[in-house]
Amino acid sequence: GSDIRFLFSGANLPARKASTILWASCSNSSITGYVTHCFFSHNVGAFQADNYELGGHPYPANSASVDGTGQSTDPGGGSGTTHYMEMAGLSASDQIAVPGSAVAATKDGATWKRHALQTTLINGDTEVRHRYWPDVIGDSTNYFERIVSNTGFPSPSAPAFYWGTSDWRSGSAGANTNDETPNGKLRAFCIVDSGALTNAQIAAISALNTDADVTSYLSGQSLTPWFINMNPTHTDVSDKSGAGHSPSWANSNRPSTVTL
Repeated sequence: GSDIRFLFSGANLPARKASTILWASCSNSSITGYVTHCFFSHNVGAFQADNYELGGHPYPANSASVDGTGQSTDPGGGSGTTHYMEMAGLSASDQIAVPGSAVAATKDGATWKRHALQTTLINGDTEVRHRYWPDVIGDSTNYFERIVSNTGFPSPSAPAFYWGTSDWRSGSAGANTNDETPNGKLRAFCIVDSGALTNAQIAAISALNTDADVTSYLSGQSLTPWFINMNPTHTDVSDKSGAGHSPSWANSNRPSTVTL
């Protein structure tokens, strides 16, 4: 329930419309309700329900039932204990499928999954394509997609991208608390300043475990890393890519270190 997140903001912000973001998670069995891994956010302490907000997490849904856009039609809400991986945000949609298939969240406290979130300008920059891979190692071809118009795309006053808890539930049960947390472990953080990575490239990066290996692979693919920290600690989430995009902590809270 602690409000633990590190963020990129201001001039130190990955491109909202042209980035590929990768990370790994390991969820605990006790997950209930809403869970947050990462988000592009207005970072003003309130959920805006617009197309700027975008994230990827487990979502409380009672089943894999969806409508034609892939949004859950059987939500579990704040008390839900069954979770499916989702692409969140984009005007408050809870997309757990389409065109790909729903993926149940693993909640054994031991199994790691790799995830990817990609944004790309398409059709002469008139639209923004969003894709989320719920389990890259399990199936690198399975992703969810939503395309929105670039016309009138929101421009937040204080935008941020962060891993950890949500900004709008900060203080939900008192100072430095948050009831939208990862409830598990996060690592293998990588941001590539390009929305054009292929499924094969995303899968190749997701199979790596060290900063040096990721840096070497990206260089060989003529890709530019924006941020890398594959094995962070509570005292070091700094950028290992050489790009100099180190995040800041939202407050004085820190996670505990997990030895893998």
